[in-house]
Amino acid sequence: MKTTTKTLHCIVNVMIIVYNIVGGDNMQKDATISLRLDSELKADVEAILKELGIPMTTAITMYFNQIKMRNGLPFTPVIVNKPKAYTDYTEDELAISVSEAMAEYNSKNVYSANEIENEMKKNYLSCK
Repeated sequence: MKTTTKTLHCIVNVMIIVYNIVGGDNMQKDATISLRLDSELKADVEAILKELGIPMTTAITMYFNQIKMRNGLPFTPVIVNKPKAYTDYTEDELAISVSEAMAEYNSKNVYSANEIENEMKKNYLSCK
């Protein structure tokens, strides 16, 4: 099924209607949040929400309601590109890593610590 902008607007409108029915907009609004954001991040999010037809306040309120309903974040926080600990690798992943390391070593594209140190001294410490 191809999702079009019109389809997305219909889905969002239904979500907002359901949200309002279950009390999202009927709750007393007596608290204010003030936060500082990167201006580029804010502009990017505003553009996305505008395209979806969701006001920023509604989006934040929906987010808070999800936290409350789930008793936690509505997504799993992860650190992208963080290397895994050795103990987190499966046997297959370890075998692949070892094979790749051996292939690189056998390609003679490997330098000893002394070779690297000498190269750095030659290139970066030559103006004594």
